[in-house]
Amino acid sequence: MGQIIWLNGYGQSKHSHDRKVVFKQETTSFGVMYHAVNIDQEPPVISRHEAFTIRPEDQIFGIGIYYTPGDMFQGSKEELDQLVKAALDHERQERERREAEQRRMKEEEEAGKKVWEEMQKDGAVSLIVAELKEDRSDLMTDYFASVTVRTVILGPSKHNRNNFKELRKLAATSNIPDIAELATAPAEYEHRENYSMGAGYYLGKNRNSGWQIRKTPPYCDHLRELGKIAYDG
Repeated sequence: MGQIIWLNGYGQSKHSHDRKVVFKQETTSFGVMYHAVNIDQEPPVISRHEAFTIRPEDQIFGIGIYYTPGDMFQGSKEELDQLVKAALDHERQERERREAEQRRMKEEEEAGKKVWEEMQKDGAVSLIVAELKEDRSDLMTDYFASVTVRTVILGPSKHNRNNFKELRKLAATSNIPDIAELATAPAEYEHRENYSMGAGYYLGKNRNSGWQIRKTPPYCDHLRELGKIAYDG
């Protein structure tokens, strides 16, 4: 134990890399597994590598995990133990954070289902939402894409027909200025991209950035937004 291993690839190489110190060897049903802690990262992070994936530096042929024979951790066993403990504590905290986030999302979705059930009693069949898009396109590679970074529920609709008058009416009720402005946006903001690879029927400046208003079924993400409304109320 104590051998330093490193990644070759993704900006790292034999001459410039984060050092990972092997601190544990484990035999599994699939073979030998080495546990290593990154001592150049704060907080330290543990990684696990199957023995056959780690090669000496004279066998470098591409992306992978390698080691320089004789390149060992120079600190004490107590120092290494402290690094491992810090990494394990960080793993536990991250796991607890993810579990708490999953519970929160589930609770919001359940609360949203109850809100939606009440809307259905009043005749709702779909939701009208405003989605804020963030452009992730790369013009150098002709890659065009966007992600939704925020969603706002504007209100329910009692039918599934697309109607820009209805979208504009609910836009006007928003207390978010950029959404409210879409109520009086010019006609070219009305998009009817109901074709393969199109962005659908929406009110907004363009498909890859800014606010868009559209009608949508109440799927889980939107139910969570309804759940937030229930909690805030």
